[in-house]
Amino acid sequence: MTIEIDKMLHPQLHASIQRYCREELDIDIGELQAGFLLDYIVREIGPHIYNQAISDAQAQLIKQVEALPENCFELTGVYWSKKKR
Repeated sequence: MTIEIDKMLHPQLHASIQRYCREELDIDIGELQAGFLLDYIVREIGPHIYNQAISDAQAQLIKQVEALPENCFELTGVYWSKKKR
């Protein structure tokens, strides 16, 4: 699966990368360089982050599915234990 970022976000992300480089690394980079860096991050680092997110979501879903019986089923054979004497 190829990770793609909405094209509408590119200007915002380029600006963020440029600001990070300027403020944290004391390097001024242009929009083209920021675009190349974004492309590298998405292709090289993005899959690791994506896979971890899928793994985390899967673990959470497994917990929820395992909890279904206790959350959905009613107790049986409780008539006499609830009946006032």
